[in-house]
Amino acid sequence: MTIQEALRAYPDLEADLLLAHVLKTDKEYLYMNNKEVIPKALLAKFQKLCSKLKEGWPTAYLLEYKYFCGLKFKVNEHTLIPRPESEWLVEQAVKYVRAQKTHPVHKTWRVLDMGTGSGCLIISLAKQLEGLPLDFVAVDISAQALSVAKKNANFHNVKMDFKKSDLFSRVNDAFDIIFANLPYVPHKAYKKLAESLKHEPASAITTNDETWEIYEKFIKQARTHLTEKSLILFEIDPKQKPVLELVIKKWMPDAKFEFARDIHGLWRYAVVTA
Repeated sequence: MTIQEALRAYPDLEADLLLAHVLKTDKEYLYMNNKEVIPKALLAKFQKLCSKLKEGWPTAYLLEYKYFCGLKFKVNEHTLIPRPESEWLVEQAVKYVRAQKTHPVHKTWRVLDMGTGSGCLIISLAKQLEGLPLDFVAVDISAQALSVAKKNANFHNVKMDFKKSDLFSRVNDAFDIIFANLPYVPHKAYKKLAESLKHEPASAITTNDETWEIYEKFIKQARTHLTEKSLILFEIDPKQKPVLELVIKKWMPDAKFEFARDIHGLWRYAVVTA
């Protein structure tokens, strides 16, 4: 079967991405050499991937990578697929660091990524702030996710510590910047989304309740892991805004905080200076 015949057999907009991945080339090559015959073994691999695509598998898992902040990250079914909306968190952290003429507490910035997954947030920050004195710690409750994050850190030549921990249970240090992209989707909402998200790790998306208790637990614990002036960046479910506001006021009464909308106009982020 030729390249042209293979693509015609799977008229999906992303079949060309899968074929280019299998042939270890790019889409331009496919269209410029569409009469080329595909080796049988590679054709079988391509057909298997296309079958999975039809079953609803995310393209990122089939390709085994996803771009985030312009960088390529390895992903698999043990990590969430990085979303463009999450790039906002990195942008805010970069602005915050660059706005400080001198560090108020330490010579070195300490950054924590709670629920790191693929490591896309903290690694992207590290790459954008290369040359500045920063220490990085990536935390996840999943050993499989941490394994992926380690591979991504090595690929991008970023040095950091990795900790398997349920929130701060095995974290002892204080931090200047904390990313908190926790499982924030309420259980009822997750059940409605389950079909489109069924291949992504449920534990990274929802806590199987409607109370958002994980945020109160996180903020209560985080209080003892802050420097004199720490920045905490949350990605949230829009419905969590009033709940999170009450929790912050309860456990961090002296903190300043604000919420921000995403490109769709939904309350997606919380920024806390504590």
